Amino acid sequence: MTERGIRIAIQGCSHGCIEKIYDTLEEYQRTRGPSYKIDLLLCCGDFQALRNTTDYDTISIPAKYKEIGSFHHYYSGSKIAPILTIFIGGNHEASGYLQELYYGGWVAPNIYYLGQAGVVSFRGIRIAGLSGIYNSNDYYKGRFEEPPYNPSSLRSVYHYRNTEVTRLKCLTRTTSHTPIDIIMTHDWPKGIERFGDTQALLRKKAFFAEEIRQNNLGSAPAEELLYLLKPKWWFSAHLHVKFHATVTHKEQSSLTTTAHDLDGDYTSANTTSFIGLESIHAKESGHSPDLTDLMTHFLSLDKCLPRRRHLQIINIPLPKNTDTSSDTHELCYDLDWLSILQKTHHWTNKGSLRCSAPALTKIDITDDDRNHLRQRLQSNFPSRQSHENILAIPCNFVMTALPYGSVGSEYPINGGKMIGNPQTDAILNMLELEHIITVPYQHSYFQGYDSVESKAAPDAPPVDANEINLDDFS
Repeated sequence: MTERGIRIAIQGCSHGCIEKIYDTLEEYQRTRGPSYKIDLLLCCGDFQALRNTTDYDTISIPAKYKEIGSFHHYYSGSKIAPILTIFIGGNHEASGYLQELYYGGWVAPNIYYLGQAGVVSFRGIRIAGLSGIYNSNDYYKGRFEEPPYNPSSLRSVYHYRNTEVTRLKCLTRTTSHTPIDIIMTHDWPKGIERFGDTQALLRKKAFFAEEIRQNNLGSAPAEELLYLLKPKWWFSAHLHVKFHATVTHKEQSSLTTTAHDLDGDYTSANTTSFIGLESIHAKESGHSPDLTDLMTHFLSLDKCLPRRRHLQIINIPLPKNTDTSSDTHELCYDLDWLSILQKTHHWTNKGSLRCSAPALTKIDITDDDRNHLRQRLQSNFPSRQSHENILAIPCNFVMTALPYGSVGSEYPINGGKMIGNPQTDAILNMLELEHIITVPYQHSYFQGYDSVESKAAPDAPPVDANEINLDDFS
């Protein structure tokens, strides 16, 4: 670990066990000393941010598996997340809560949801995420689902849409050419198993064999993003197995290359190819790119259970231009992503019928665009001091439902319909956009936790110390 790097913990499926995950990481830090401090925790879906038992109606899992979990402690403030946490959604989430944070936001102090699709930065490292899983039947539909869900929409709300994927594709078409360092998805990019130890994977998950034979394991849209964005790291979960792969990209002569253009250019994870190191950027800059700039390290992890490999800690070097002297370790907005949201807002729709794919044209983001966004951030969050980082995401979390264990928390607010979230109001107002698939926050339905009598929530069963297994980090 160098002084110009950060230590990141990666979690597979959380399944509501966030307290156990924090306990494990704090034990890791305690036994190894201060130099092993973890800067950031990334959770790759099935986070299950259940605030109270009414959220059971918004999550698609069998009744026998519905447990309140430990997130509500952090939501209510009775516990504070000890590590800055970023997560994406999977296919078993409290959708009523997350849908109201479609553009991202704090679900609890120090716990940030990336939204249905989103990009943020931490100490100069750009992190992109896509929530949910791929389903071809819903891919070209609008965001028609809203609570209270019926049995069909309870499942389809987890399916990401072409609009969200295409917005992420726009990241390669901005004028900054700043690379994405990390991408998080719940499901795997299609075909990724070819770049790791496929036989070892099949020994663990033999029932994958037919999907692998037909090249149907994983998501086709995620595969397109992999070859278009070429991130340094890609983290996933969903399939409940630890698997690592390395993709070596052949540089193309155009930034608009799609996965389909790369047929036949795949490189085995067990060999290194030096084909195509002289890229268009090398010709412009006069030097060849580092080999590591042409590689994506893929890692998928298991679910949070004893003796499962569900956590991994990695060290990532900071970008060379990071100013560590003024580094505040804050989570920051990404100006290019905010501009993409502005310029593609007209793609958003609530229709349930199949619609045309958005036209992917070059997204021209100028310095004037970025400066205007900086001014909007300053004017919309005026409480900041002049010396503060203007891109820092404000810590503006508020509870919008009664936490588990408080009087009245077992009754749905507004009949279970959307009531909105003030964080969504704030981001749309800052971007000068209107609500389309979200609603303005109806705070009259929630009078605040401090004004109601609360009772102690039932304690979860004690965790066996043996379940904190540090071997899971290997």
